[in-house]
Amino acid sequence: MSGPTLTDIARAAEVSTATVSHALNGTGRLGESTRRRVREVAAALGYGARRAPPRPAARRGARAPPPPGAVTGWRGPG
Repeated sequence: MSGPTLTDIARAAEVSTATVSHALNGTGRLGESTRRRVREVAAALGYGARRAPPRPAARRGARAPPPPGAVTGWRGPG
């Protein structure tokens, strides 16, 4: 079973999902009492922000070079 969603927290705290998002991320223009209430409701419901898995490192040089004699846009020296 998954944990509570932003919608669940918003309903319990009687605010919008945008307000929940701002409160949990520390962004937006929210009063401190609203921010605190949303965080308390989220904690009471057992909300824990899920972290995205780490992205794999970019593979440099993974593309094959163009075939000999191909037009690559390089104009040469001078």
